[in-house]
Amino acid sequence: MIKRKIYLAIMVLILGMYSTNLTFAAAVNSDIQEQQLQSKIEKDVKIAVQNIETGTNVQMESDISDTVQTFLREKQNAYDYARKVNNYEKINFKLKVNLIETKMEKSQLILLYAVESEYQYKGDMSDEPSGECVEVQVAVDLEKKQIVDFYEKEDAFDEAVREIKPTSRIASIDVVTSKMPAEAVIIDQSQQFKKDVLKQRIEQENTEINVSASESVKAAKNYTWLSGTKIKNWARNNYNKAKPASGGKGVPYYDFSQISGNYDCTNFVSHALLAGGANIYKPNGVTGISSKGWYYTSTKNRSSSWSGVANLHSFLTSNKTKGPAGTSSVYSSKAGTKAVGDIIQCYNGSIWRHSTIVTALTKTSDGRNQAKVTGRTSKSKYNNNQLITEIYPNKAKRTISALRTY
Repeated sequence: MIKRKIYLAIMVLILGMYSTNLTFAAAVNSDIQEQQLQSKIEKDVKIAVQNIETGTNVQMESDISDTVQTFLREKQNAYDYARKVNNYEKINFKLKVNLIETKMEKSQLILLYAVESEYQYKGDMSDEPSGECVEVQVAVDLEKKQIVDFYEKEDAFDEAVREIKPTSRIASIDVVTSKMPAEAVIIDQSQQFKKDVLKQRIEQENTEINVSASESVKAAKNYTWLSGTKIKNWARNNYNKAKPASGGKGVPYYDFSQISGNYDCTNFVSHALLAGGANIYKPNGVTGISSKGWYYTSTKNRSSSWSGVANLHSFLTSNKTKGPAGTSSVYSSKAGTKAVGDIIQCYNGSIWRHSTIVTALTKTSDGRNQAKVTGRTSKSKYNNNQLITEIYPNKAKRTISALRTY
């Protein structure tokens, strides 16, 4: 009897060890499969972005839904057209892809990547490279082993096709509520995108050059011109830093993209203005988040003009009291309409979405004078000496120049 009990105990122990080993092996195998899947997706993100940005036609390795294939094809066609219309070509193109976050949503694996590019513009004589860092989100149906969604955050084409018009950004994985539309809708929206790109080029060429911004304010005597060089240098030194330095005047740099629903681009521009010599203006008696002045003390004690795109524009173009000021005009590709250190803001079709600093000027082969800009949306999304015509190429832009401080 005792021998029988001992035998049964040994058998239970052996079966338990065998079961544990099977479970462990299954878990290891599952992890390996997930790593292999993620590795393949990462390669495909790199291929897709390079195809879109340079016009190459490299085949992706993963199984991709028909709708996503149509979307990527039309997006590439749309940006090929934008490059042709605005007369630029990217060469010496390099890409880095880094996984930021993963999330399970029902039967889908959602992956968020930071995709950093560096390149030169063909014919541009500058030694300094250009580029950008964008956030790309991919959804994979694990049952079908298929890519079913591909979404670049705050991209002009993505927003036009999906009709996503957010007034704020989500700094991490976004379960996109506006799903990929039908293929016919994608094609129609792609055609409209191209028409809008051409419309913007024509408007930029035909913008009349009025009396220079500096001439229009020269009668005033109680201001000092900001240093465009210092504004540029600060922007170039901080756009890709996880923790940018303060622009000066004892104002701490707080990354506004850490607040859900906020961007960092205009805060970045405000610090650049500080570096250029702008004076802080905090009216007496203001508390909380104020619509008056231009200042930042903390997230709970600041002006809306410090970090809001439209708010900064409104303050700069109306201010005659204290702090920075500037003169606004429609962006033009004509000479003499912008300078290093100026601000350029971009419209996305519903709001003025993005603020940048002019950090270089260049001339395209057809003789148009264009600005290259530097900006920061978050630590994983920025513009690096990028042609302004690359950013929302289908929508309006405005320049804030003659920057001065009272």
